[in-house]
Amino acid sequence: MKFHRIFEYTFCHWSDCNITLETPELLHQHILSKHSNGNTLLCLWRDCLLHGKTFRNTTLFSKHIQSHTGSLIYPCIWDGCSLRFKTDRLLQSHLLTHLRKKEKTTDCKKKKEDKELSY
Repeated sequence: MKFHRIFEYTFCHWSDCNITLETPELLHQHILSKHSNGNTLLCLWRDCLLHGKTFRNTTLFSKHIQSHTGSLIYPCIWDGCSLRFKTDRLLQSHLLTHLRKKEKTTDCKKKKEDKELSY
């Protein structure tokens, strides 16, 4: 089942294209570089409900293409974290968990130092 999901997200279903790529992110880049020319942001993904729709800007087009590719194009920038996210909002929410953990650790260290000083 997992293999099928990976295969679906790495096969280009664009009209007149049958390329298979290694990752959803590479498929996303492929579509943006090979199937759009900057002026025409048109979805030609087979069986898409928005097939033939023109998008106003590259951001909207890229987000729409992401729905086809399942790509996780927003990597966590926290040192030692390798998670990736579909949207910048999900990434921002995730970054808050790192910050909360850091604050909690700092608070614990401060409480421990205060305790040691009170003896």
